Amino acid sequence: MVLKTANEDQANFWDGPGGDHWSEHEQVYDGAVANYMADFMQRAAISPTDVVLDIGCGNGATTRAAAQQASQGRVVGIDLSDAMVGNARRHAVEHGLDNVEIVHADVQIADLGREVFDVAISRTGAMFFADPVVAFSNIASALKPTGRMTLLAWQAYEENEWQFALADALAMGRTFPRPEVSKPGPMGLADSDFTRSILAKSGFYAIDIQPIERRFSFGANAQEAFDFMTSLGFTKGALEPLTEQDRQIALEKLRVAISDHEESDGVWFGSAAWLIRATRQ
Repeated sequence: MVLKTANEDQANFWDGPGGDHWSEHEQVYDGAVANYMADFMQRAAISPTDVVLDIGCGNGATTRAAAQQASQGRVVGIDLSDAMVGNARRHAVEHGLDNVEIVHADVQIADLGREVFDVAISRTGAMFFADPVVAFSNIASALKPTGRMTLLAWQAYEENEWQFALADALAMGRTFPRPEVSKPGPMGLADSDFTRSILAKSGFYAIDIQPIERRFSFGANAQEAFDFMTSLGFTKGALEPLTEQDRQIALEKLRVAISDHEESDGVWFGSAAWLIRATRQ
């Protein structure tokens, strides 16, 4: 079945190599943001009878957390990645969650129904929209009157050591382009003023944006983190044009950077995000 999408580039990535990588390394990816989960779920304030939409549900960790809180309600997770949708469905069955539905679709244009959901959530999954006003308007229309939405989104690149530390280690005198702010990508909602504006235009009010900083994990130990980082598309692309000698130097710099961040309970980098909550008008 062909996925209908509003953003072909993002769909090709997430329903292709990007989503496959997240599916294969789901424990590392979920572990990376695990320190945000308690605050995120508390902010979402899901009640037992709520009907919840999980936007960009990935491998389903947030969907399962929501389903446990909405024990008498139900949760619909939606994601671009067929591989991660498969994981999320399997995990829901493994956890005995019969109030979960996982949908392979693009939330920007998917028919979500009208006034169906009490709550919408997204943990770092709502920064990739081609037209955020169109996408969030679609989400707003699916929320019941006074329904609420909670998002976790990254702050600026400079505030997130987990991003620039990798680039710095592999630079070898080069300057890599930074992810664009307010464009589809990890910095898509990094500008809080921009985020507030697009949510207001999309039919939300009582928009509250709070900063939050937590440690970001790249693995349980230095070797695991090194293996993971060297499997990333960014790392492979950064190494590809280098000579073999420079490639080995860059890899050693990366290994040192990882080792410098290794602690007894894992490899940790600084990170900063926004906790965003808004109510449908």
